[in-house]
Amino acid sequence: MHLQYLTDEKGYKKSVVIPIDEWNKLRSKYKIEEEPTISSEEILENLKKDLNALNNGTLKTTPLKDFIQELKKEGF
Repeated sequence: MHLQYLTDEKGYKKSVVIPIDEWNKLRSKYKIEEEPTISSEEILENLKKDLNALNNGTLKTTPLKDFIQELKKEGF
C-alpha cells in the first residue's frame, strides 16, 4: 500500500492519503459506507441561505468562545 503523509510545519504527521483504488478495497473489505458528497454549487447555495437567515435574524448563532469550548470538549 502506497501511503502519503501530510505533516504540519514542525514535521508531525497529521493526515494520511491513500490511493483511491486502495481506499475502495478497504471500504469493500470492512463495509465502510461512502460519504455523501456535495457540489460547490450546493455549498454556495447553502451559504447564501444561511447568510439570508442570519440577516433576517432567523439563524441561531453560537459565540466563538462557546464554539471553541465545545470543540475542546470533543477533543479538538
